[in-house]
Amino acid sequence: MVTWIMWGTLLVIWFSFLFILSFLIDKRRRMLFGVTVPSDCMEDPEVLEFINRYQKRKKRFTMLGLIFTFPIIYFDNFAWVYSYFNVYLVLFFVWLYWIIYQGNRQMKSIKSAQGWRVGEKQAVYVDTKLSKEDKSEKQPKLFWLIPALFLSFEPLLSQHPLLQSAAWLMIGTSIFLCLLAVIVMIKLKRTSPKVYTGDTGTDQKINDTWKARWMTLTLILTYYFILFNNVIHRFITGSGGDIGMGFTVVIIMGSVLPLVPLLIMHRMRVKMVEDLRQDRELLEVDEDDYWIGGIIYYNPNVKKTFVSTRIGIGSSVNFGTTAGKWLLGGSVILTLGLILGSWAFVVAEEFVDPKILWDEEAMYIQSLAYSDEIAYESIQEVTTIEELGNTTKTNGTATADYARGSFNVRSYGKSRVYVFRETPIILVIHLEDLTVFYNEPTEEATLAVLDELHRRLEDREDRGTE
Repeated sequence: MVTWIMWGTLLVIWFSFLFILSFLIDKRRRMLFGVTVPSDCMEDPEVLEFINRYQKRKKRFTMLGLIFTFPIIYFDNFAWVYSYFNVYLVLFFVWLYWIIYQGNRQMKSIKSAQGWRVGEKQAVYVDTKLSKEDKSEKQPKLFWLIPALFLSFEPLLSQHPLLQSAAWLMIGTSIFLCLLAVIVMIKLKRTSPKVYTGDTGTDQKINDTWKARWMTLTLILTYYFILFNNVIHRFITGSGGDIGMGFTVVIIMGSVLPLVPLLIMHRMRVKMVEDLRQDRELLEVDEDDYWIGGIIYYNPNVKKTFVSTRIGIGSSVNFGTTAGKWLLGGSVILTLGLILGSWAFVVAEEFVDPKILWDEEAMYIQSLAYSDEIAYESIQEVTTIEELGNTTKTNGTATADYARGSFNVRSYGKSRVYVFRETPIILVIHLEDLTVFYNEPTEEATLAVLDELHRRLEDREDRGTE
């Protein structure tokens, strides 16, 4: 059932992507990929060829987007289902943005070549003070990623026999990060240079410097996230210490710390612009130049936090304002925290089984999200059943393989459940106001727990009679 729900959610996401694509050619507002154009430009041969290329990309995106929703149906392990869901979401969102970004750049190029002028222009300051940025930095090489590939296989060093699937999942994620870094670095090399002064040589040095810095940051973040991936694996295997502390580390490492170098780079670039603006001259700049890819609006000369969007409906945030920067940072932290945190929890929940600890007065059942201390004197009866039956989840996790958390179980009422569905025996521990259901992955292990519990209850009774 959960798999089908996730598949249905992917279909909704796929339809949402198609909805966004439908706004890229907006004749009513004279917008092509977020670029304002004259009303008669639609008959221009170059524009018609551009639209034809876009329609082909849209068909390819539509078909592949639909086809790749189906593999999720064939996963029977919820961790793989959820991982596939997140990978699909990220990859197709990046692909969607890439279509829009490339189309926006191409349309801007056509508009500039044709000399079309639409709407008002704004007078802004151009950077002319170059003493601090008039130098180039050495760009890192792609082969610097080779050690990262070796580092990706660190989870295989784990000797935990039940977690080989988790290890290969982590390795696949790390290899994907290396490939993504290669794509980003190649793209950075090919990025069109920005105009800072109008002097070709000087502008080239500044652009080379910032390309090198962003490529270096890409390398650093790739190594960082591979190490982060390995940290997740260590907590899943139980070799990383307390699991609660582990999730705190996961949230901080996955969402907060990566923002630090990005913020530092941002401040360096802002400082450069401030320094270069000490000598000022005015230049007429088209409003299109403030739209990055036709989606992201960045204009520090406008104090409005929200502006009308160019693609789709509603408003866009002006990330050139202080409020816009805070909204961006908060959104990134929240999104990364939710995605990485929930993904790490789901993977860990799938591969880390509940366990029982014993002492003279009580037994302790511990899982990733729940724990119960059951004093022997509070146990009224211990019975066994073959299957859980009808349940209503109050708070917890329920998949085709297991159920864990707080449930209402038919004929038992309020219950705490730690059950593997495939195991043909379940221990039922009756307490005064709660019923606890527990079993192990195998029948033999479950019977061993039952024998141990009976032994400890008998020992307690013997101590009581003495």
